[in-house]
Amino acid sequence: MIDVSTTRSSVNRDLPVRDVERYHDVDIANLSTHGCAVKAAEPQEVGTRCWIILPTLESWSARVSWSDGALFGLDFSRPLHRAVAEMIVVRTNGNLPWPTSA
Repeated sequence: MIDVSTTRSSVNRDLPVRDVERYHDVDIANLSTHGCAVKAAEPQEVGTRCWIILPTLESWSARVSWSDGALFGLDFSRPLHRAVAEMIVVRTNGNLPWPTSA
């Protein structure tokens, strides 16, 4: 059985991320129910609290969990429902590495 909480789906979409000070435009690289990897023009510090605006959702709270220059990982404060994660991947023309829940 595939663990969708850690299995990442490829996604290609520009999204805004807001930290305490300002908005940053990021490219989302992959997504799971528990987090995502994004690339921004500027590196972010591990532990930074931020909010990412995912397609069709309000801003979603996250924390920078790792950083490798301009590429960094976000851990969501609350996991996305599996169907919501699937909808985001499908709407961004990504690929689901697991069977759909429908």
